[in-house]
Amino acid sequence: GKNLCLPVPLRAPCVVYSIGTWDDTTFESSPILSACQVHAFEIDPAPRKRIQHVFDAHRNWTLHPYGIAARDDSVRGVRGLGGVVKELGHTSIDVLKVDIEGGEFELVEALAKNKAVSFDQFLVEVHNPRLEQMLRMTRSLDAMGLVPFAREANTLAAAVQDATGGHSCCFEYSFVRLPFLSECADKLLSARSGGRSHGQLAWCADPSGSLEHASD
Repeated sequence: GKNLCLPVPLRAPCVVYSIGTWDDTTFESSPILSACQVHAFEIDPAPRKRIQHVFDAHRNWTLHPYGIAARDDSVRGVRGLGGVVKELGHTSIDVLKVDIEGGEFELVEALAKNKAVSFDQFLVEVHNPRLEQMLRMTRSLDAMGLVPFAREANTLAAAVQDATGGHSCCFEYSFVRLPFLSECADKLLSARSGGRSHGQLAWCADPSGSLEHASD
């Protein structure tokens, strides 16, 4: 799931970046994000074609035909996030969601070094993480004032064998700016234990809907 910490509901002109959409718009379609401009980035033309009509039906949604990475690379068809944010005229991002098949670690390091982009929430799926990668990523995010408040395994992804002896290949992490952390932890725990609906999750919400079925 994609867990959000919301001390107050998101209101226009809030901005959401969804990097690595594939052909699933569950996150973007959440009512929690309905007031926001949504910018999605998908490098693969096949899934992009399958969801273009969904974006065409929303006035404040844009599907960009390229990927986002640590730096511009025209051969790979990816662009650095700092340049994209500047080009789109945004001074900050309310929610930054990243699912880029292993490129997330390098992207976070670049964001920490360049300090060109400000964001309040960071939702990331990490792929086959190694300890040293996780340490670098969390330390980089900590330096930007972001701390983790939610973690769960992606049980839909295939298990892989690696140096640890095999585990779920992918994990969802949610990071938020430090002042919101205590509210996030309390509300997430309450949501998971009580099976509350989205309407009651004003402070900590899961756009994917997985909290409604969470048991741990």
